[in-house]
Amino acid sequence: METKAEKQIRLLEGSVDKWLKIYYNRGEDHGRFDCPLCLMYDGEDYCNEDEEEGDLLMCFGCPVAEETGKENCAGTPYKKWFDNFGRCEERKVVDETSKDLAKAELDFLVSILDKLKSKVTCSNSKATSNL
Repeated sequence: METKAEKQIRLLEGSVDKWLKIYYNRGEDHGRFDCPLCLMYDGEDYCNEDEEEGDLLMCFGCPVAEETGKENCAGTPYKKWFDNFGRCEERKVVDETSKDLAKAELDFLVSILDKLKSKVTCSNSKATSNL
């Protein structure tokens, strides 16, 4: 069975892949509709088990939200990326500014992924040394 950290790593790798495609101009951003993390954690059917039944906490369990302490990618480079385009349907690299913004989001996600992988590696090493 997949642990929470393993699931977060798998989903983050999917998000990194999405942003690699955007950065190299082979894809575009459809916000929460094509983000593996959002598809898992940003929804009406993902509920914080600690909350009363029916209470929803957006982004509960998302490693990005855990990193920033905020919901909906607030406090991340995604905000500037989104603001650069507004609610336009087609968000993709179109100039140097958008390329720089895509790179900032990609780097941010990779930094979280690296931290998670490091924690898992450290946890696995400790578990092995306790045997």
